[in-house]
Amino acid sequence: MDSMTLFIASLAVSCIGALASVLLIKADNAAKTAGCLIGAVAAVLSFIAGLEAVLGDVSSLNTVFFFPFARLELLLNGLAGLIVILISILAFAGFIYGLSYFDEYPGKVGRAGFFMNTFVASMMLVITADNVFWFLVAFELMSLTSYFLVVIEENKNSIRGGWLYFVIAHVGFVLIMASFLLMTNGVGGSFSFSDFRTHDFGPAVSSACFVLAFFGFGAKAGIIPLHSWLPQAHPEAPSNVSALMSGGMIKIGILGILKVGLDLLAGSGVQLWWGLMVLVFGSISSVLGVVYALHEHDIKRLLAYHSVENIGIILLGVGASMTAHAWATTSSRRSRSWPPSTTRSTTPCSRASCSSARAPCSMPRVRATWRRWAVCSAACRSRPSASSSVPLPSRPSRRSTASFPSGSPTSPCSTSRRSPTRSSWCSPSPPRPPSPSPVPWPSRAS
Repeated sequence: MDSMTLFIASLAVSCIGALASVLLIKADNAAKTAGCLIGAVAAVLSFIAGLEAVLGDVSSLNTVFFFPFARLELLLNGLAGLIVILISILAFAGFIYGLSYFDEYPGKVGRAGFFMNTFVASMMLVITADNVFWFLVAFELMSLTSYFLVVIEENKNSIRGGWLYFVIAHVGFVLIMASFLLMTNGVGGSFSFSDFRTHDFGPAVSSACFVLAFFGFGAKAGIIPLHSWLPQAHPEAPSNVSALMSGGMIKIGILGILKVGLDLLAGSGVQLWWGLMVLVFGSISSVLGVVYALHEHDIKRLLAYHSVENIGIILLGVGASMTAHAWATTSSRRSRSWPPSTTRSTTPCSRASCSSARAPCSMPRVRATWRRWAVCSAACRSRPSASSSVPLPSRPSRRSTASFPSGSPTSPCSTSRRSPTRSSWCSPSPPRPPSPSPVPWPSRAS
C-alpha cells in the first residue's frame, strides 16, 4: 500500500472518530473511548504514511472533490512526510493521554473528541495540500477547531485568550490569502501549486508574495511581534491540545514560510534580503522569548514563551539556509557571466575586441572598467599573432631583443613599443617620450 493510500485512510479514520464522538455526546465515557482510540489508530496510519514518504515513496493525488473549479490536489513528499510524522507522534500521545485526562471535562468530552480529531485531520491536510483553494479551506478549519478547543472551558480567561487567538489567526489568514491570490493572478488564474513552482513572477511580485506569506504564517507560528496569543490561549486549552498546538500547529507556520520561499517561488529565485529578514525576526523572537519566560511562574505560560523562543531558533536556521541559497544562486550566475572565456584566441588584440568584454559585466562601472583593462592587458601580453601559432613568453623584458614569429622585438599588439599606433587600451603603461639630445657646451672665447 503506497503512502498516499495510507494517508487518505488516516483522514477517513479521523473523520470516523469525530463522528463517533458527536453521536455519543450524551455518554462521556463512550465518547471519550471512541474518540481517543479511533484518533490513535488514525495517528498510527498517518505515521506509517509519513515514514514511507520520508524513505522515498513520494505520492500525490489529483481528483475532483465537491468543487469542479478547484481540484483536490495532495502531495506527500519528504518534507511533508517529516511534519506528518511529528504531528502523528504528538497526536497519538495526546489521544492516549486523553483517555484519562478528558475526565476533567464532564459534559464536554464529546465536543473535545470531535474537535480534536478534526483538528488533527485539518493539520494533515494543510501539510499535504497542493492547491490554493483546499490549502485555505484546511488552514481555516485548523484555526476554527483549535479555537473551539481553547474556549472549551467557557470561562472568562479562556474566552479572552480564544478571542485574541481568533483575531490574530484570521489576520494571518488574510495575509496568506492575499499572497496566494497574487500568485494565482500571476499564473493566469490557476489554483495549482505546480504552476506556481515553474513561473517567474518577477522580483517585485515575488517579494510582495513572500512578505505577505511570511507575516501570515508568522502569525500562526507566533513570531514576535505576532506572539501575544500564545501565552493567552495555550494555558486555557486542555493540556494535550496545548501540546498539539505548541509542537505541531505552530510548526506548520514554519513549513508555510519554507513552502512559499523555497518551493512555490522557486521559479522566481530566492532573494538575499528574504533570508536576512527571516534572520532578524528569528533573532528577536529567540532572545525576547527567553526574556519573557524568565518572568513567568505559570508552567503553561512559561512553555508558551519557550515556544516563541524555539520558533525564533528555527527561524535562524531557515533564514541562514535561505541566505546561503540566494548567495549560491547569485554566485553561480556571476560565474557564468564573468570572466569571459579563458581559451586563447588567434585574433590579434585590438581596442574593439577588448571593449566587447564589458557586455556581460554587471558590476559597478569603475570596477568593471578596471577588470576589463586587466583582462585585455593580459590578453595583449599572452595572445599569439594571427599569422602564427607559436606560443609567446608571458611578458618579455623591456630591453629584450628576442625575435618573435612576426619579426617584432616586442609585443604582437604592434610593431614597436613606441609606435604611436599602438592602442592605449591594451598598453599596461604609457609609452616613453624620447630622451632629448645633449646640448654641446659653447667653446671658451679666447
